[in-house]
Amino acid sequence: MTTQAEEYIERLKDEYIDNQKRGQERDLLIQENNIEKEQIKGYHGREILELLQNADDAFQKMINEGKVAKCDLEVIIDYDEKNHILRVANTGTFFDYDGIKAIVQGNNSTKKGKYIGNKGTGFRSILNWAEEVRIISGDFHIGFSEKYAQELFCHHQENSQIKRTILIFTFLC
Repeated sequence: MTTQAEEYIERLKDEYIDNQKRGQERDLLIQENNIEKEQIKGYHGREILELLQNADDAFQKMINEGKVAKCDLEVIIDYDEKNHILRVANTGTFFDYDGIKAIVQGNNSTKKGKYIGNKGTGFRSILNWAEEVRIISGDFHIGFSEKYAQELFCHHQENSQIKRTILIFTFLC
């Protein structure tokens, strides 16, 4: 049985893929992707700082929602050298639907006011830093990886619009 969170993630993924298939949307997606790539370059070397800032924002959100903190903000950073896994956890609030959408779709953050981050690109810079990123937060269990993206691409590459896009990029390169 799928949860609301799983259905939401699936819907975001499907919407993105559908946008790739529509010709009129393709140029806009390419433009947005190029802008995001440029923005993320500015985060190089700041990945841990971005994770700490996101933890601070999660804690601030909890306070803004009127929840009583049981402790000060705590951030746990653990590196499993054997398996090459970096774990980052914090005592802030869980991701909500808006937070998930902000990290799945760049430049779509709803954070305003006392929050440090507000563009949604800080976390996304982590995606260029690791082979795989997983988020386990409340009902959300999300994974990002180039391997998974390639599998999705292979599944959809026979779509006529995607074939045209591949030909255009092949010609340009």
